[in-house]
Amino acid sequence: VVGLRMLVVLAVGAVALPFYLRWANALPELPPAPTPQLPSPNAFDFYLEAGRMLEAALGRPGETPRQWMRELDLQLLPEDLAWIVEQIRPALERARAGFAYAYQRPIVYSFRADFSVFPYFRALARGFAAEAIVARCEGDFARAVHSALDAVHLGRDVGANDLLIAQRVSLACTAIGIYQLDRMIFDLSSESAAGALARVRELRLSWPSLGLNYEQETRYVLYAYTEEVRSNSM
Repeated sequence: VVGLRMLVVLAVGAVALPFYLRWANALPELPPAPTPQLPSPNAFDFYLEAGRMLEAALGRPGETPRQWMRELDLQLLPEDLAWIVEQIRPALERARAGFAYAYQRPIVYSFRADFSVFPYFRALARGFAAEAIVARCEGDFARAVHSALDAVHLGRDVGANDLLIAQRVSLACTAIGIYQLDRMIFDLSSESAAGALARVRELRLSWPSLGLNYEQETRYVLYAYTEEVRSNSM
């Protein structure tokens, strides 16, 4: 009798075990990812268009961003850099047009998300820096300081409410602008310095919180890993 009961228990366990394991390893049903609302107009669209204009002006067919960005060599002689700045000025002006609007990059919570826009942003910051160098060499420090601050403004925007990779790009753009500011700060007139400080104060007060980046990164990891496990289990 005991042996029969044991066989029944084992048989029931063998039948129930796959169902239990499926239940125990089931992924939780997540609500739809709360993606940030995109403003309209969106500064992101202006920056993306400006980056593509920059690529068209400097790149050759088939070149990667790393290759065509070499044209933006900030160590070039001022006269050579001035020629490049003239070629990319429409792209820089298009990026500046986006400064008037709120920024939000469309976020996709997936490991297959496309991050190819970020090299464009670094290239734009280098373009603003090149413009600042040329203006400084021409003695136009007021224009030079605002070109450098344009790179900082771009850095402020591209890290806003996004993943940590965007924050790294933000820091790179900001550092490019600040480096140029450091090279001319003692050459500014009192009027130019006052205008620059007012803009720096405005940027600092509106700088996005790093906590938002960590929130987006946590959400990205949660949803992306869940999607990956589900796709591999099918």
